[in-house]
Amino acid sequence: MLLAGWLFTGGLVLALARRQAKEDASWLSGVVQQIPRRVGFGFTETAVILTLINLLFLAFVAIQFTYLFGGRENIHIEGFTYAEYARRGFFELLVVAILSVGLIVGLNWITRRSSKRQIKLFNGLSSLTVAFVLMMMLSAFRRMALYEAVYGYTFLRLIVYVFMAWLGVALVWFLITLWRRPDRFAMGVLLTAVGCLITLNLLNPDAFIARQNLARYEATGDLDAAYLTTLSHDAAPYLSQAMGLTRGKTETFLTPACTRSYWLEENPDCYATQYDILRAEVDGRYQTMSANPSWRKWQSFNWARWQAYKLYEEIGD
Repeated sequence: MLLAGWLFTGGLVLALARRQAKEDASWLSGVVQQIPRRVGFGFTETAVILTLINLLFLAFVAIQFTYLFGGRENIHIEGFTYAEYARRGFFELLVVAILSVGLIVGLNWITRRSSKRQIKLFNGLSSLTVAFVLMMMLSAFRRMALYEAVYGYTFLRLIVYVFMAWLGVALVWFLITLWRRPDRFAMGVLLTAVGCLITLNLLNPDAFIARQNLARYEATGDLDAAYLTTLSHDAAPYLSQAMGLTRGKTETFLTPACTRSYWLEENPDCYATQYDILRAEVDGRYQTMSANPSWRKWQSFNWARWQAYKLYEEIGD
């Protein structure tokens, strides 16, 4: 009887809650639908705004074409550094993309359209705006690729790659929903955000960065050993591989500790071979993990950390 009473009470509370939620949703929906009618733009005003934005983007792309797509030649001519050329492109893209999509979403919501012709014209102008944004995004992606080819991967550069790729997906989804189902845009943005996070998890960033930088070292002979020492235990197998590749090399570089203190650069003790830099990091990690075994407890256990410890132990022997 207690169970039946509990189920009955729960069902009654759930039914009342759903009814109240429906009433609230109905009221909110009515308010939202009234907003465009009270504060909305006419179609003519919106068409003028989008046309002017598209003309501005067209002029910008035409005038700045060399800057956008000049690549390595543009750096030599204009005097940019690779870092300036890549970073400026990315942040400009971010601002333009967010403002453009936000503007179109807002105009799509508050613009009154009374015919199919007006709907198609609005969608066409909006699509042209997004096309210009995608063109700028392609430019920024090429610049980041140029930067990475010269200096190798870092965590930030990898994040930029993944973010731009999924931003492109979000923009394409926006175009699809604009013509077919505008109400599905928010769901697509949520899914692209989830996709971005899943991509980073599947890539295993630190291992990916170490692997790519070692491949670049084998091709060009350039390796930032100090940066490899900042990567997590996920990159441990590649630290071991890097030690094998750099063993016997005599060229010296600033050690990680001295790169943070410019006044120490004149100290001979601040310089070591790439192998010695990597070996010191591996030995330090092994000693730290051996002295503090709390990471072995089941609450803190991590398979990558365990594998790395066994590898550090093997290298130490």
